[in-house]
Amino acid sequence: MHKIGLIDCFKNPDYPHLGVSHGDLMHSIIAHENDEVEIVDIEASDEKGNMTNNSVCDALYTAIHEAVDIINMSICFTEFSETLQSICQKAQAQDILIFAACDKSKLLFPSDFYCVIKVTAARSSDHLERRFNTLNATPDSALEFITSLGDRVCSQTA
Repeated sequence: MHKIGLIDCFKNPDYPHLGVSHGDLMHSIIAHENDEVEIVDIEASDEKGNMTNNSVCDALYTAIHEAVDIINMSICFTEFSETLQSICQKAQAQDILIFAACDKSKLLFPSDFYCVIKVTAARSSDHLERRFNTLNATPDSALEFITSLGDRVCSQTA
């Protein structure tokens, strides 16, 4: 059984009409798709409900401490953080796969760290080749980017 660390914001309802947060929805989707995983919900916001670099770093430390196999983060920052990069590298060194939200048009962190697999959603009308982001492509990248289209997943390798 795999253990997934779901790092997200669970405090604030992103979907008030449903009364749930983005984290709640992600938990539900992962649990629905695979009943043989253990999901560890890890709050990424601080005591005021704000998602900060420090609160995400704390959440990553929690995921590592919980000995997860996979970290999923629908989180991104425009500012580079050496601390965030270091923690992601520490997780990778412990063979933890890290997935993070990205944007094809700009650098975002942690998704643009070499040790993180980029994930984005695409409408079925989007052209996949336009959705692939190669901002941090290196010859050593094994898997750089995943685009999810409902129940079909396409990937690009470097």
